[in-house]
Amino acid sequence: MNLLIFIGNLNWGTTELTLGRHFEVYGDIKTVKIIEDHDGRSKGFGYVNFENKEAVAKALKADDSELEGRNVKVSIVKKREFKPRENK
Repeated sequence: MNLLIFIGNLNWGTTELTLGRHFEVYGDIKTVKIIEDHDGRSKGFGYVNFENKEAVAKALKADDSELEGRNVKVSIVKKREFKPRENK
């Protein structure tokens, strides 16, 4: 099981510290990252990487929970399989 979860629909002002505090109740966190545009503004989504799968399972139940006035979307990040392009 992947230990990385996607968090969407974040408030533009949400910080990585705030996001981490919202999810630390589910278990130990390795890293928190909010994705920003080239000007350093939040794109409204981020990732939380947990220490173990039990924490991930608990955190997934936070889907649609409220954080800074927004109902956040929580989902597991699926590993992508590399597929080479076909030459036509």
